[in-house]
Amino acid sequence: MEIEPGNVDARFGILEFYIQAPGVMGGSLEKARAQATEIARQDRMRGHRASARIAEHEKRFDAAAAEYERAAGEFPDKIEPAIWSGNLWVARKDFGKAFAALETFAARNPSNMQGSYQVGRLAAITGERLDKGAEGLKRYLAYEPRQDEPSLAVAHWRLGQLLEKKGDRPAAKREYQEAVRLDGNLKDAVEALKRLS
Repeated sequence: MEIEPGNVDARFGILEFYIQAPGVMGGSLEKARAQATEIARQDRMRGHRASARIAEHEKRFDAAAAEYERAAGEFPDKIEPAIWSGNLWVARKDFGKAFAALETFAARNPSNMQGSYQVGRLAAITGERLDKGAEGLKRYLAYEPRQDEPSLAVAHWRLGQLLEKKGDRPAAKREYQEAVRLDGNLKDAVEALKRLS
């Protein structure tokens, strides 16, 4: 396949194709590994991600986790490795390790509000560490996110999910209402609000 030099996103898409497609349709772990090598040459952090994706596909989850840990070690101020690691452990239903990855990042980067958001998001998804998650989301809601960060509407929706899991339906409803007020197209919040109305 012809790829524009330096286009890491395109290489990542091709890597995903190679690991997902059957061999008769062009799938190949050898070709995926070649893409991972080139991605690492152009972007070391995402090179770890590429190698981890191949390891995940092969069900070598400890190897994937080790790649994410290496990425976190080399790029301690970047949240992506913590999110990748968290997602890996959520998929494996090992929520303790998922929280550990995100909480380590948040402790190391206290001024990075995405760390607070991600801990809250994980609590809302898993139903665990709800108080800590609520604290993180409230902290994030006092911040003005950049365009590439989760919106305040999404943070209100996540806080609503978390409060609902805590059994506080009136407070959850208020958060869903605020999420919808900020973004009427946020389908998950709209549906949650309908459910509680």
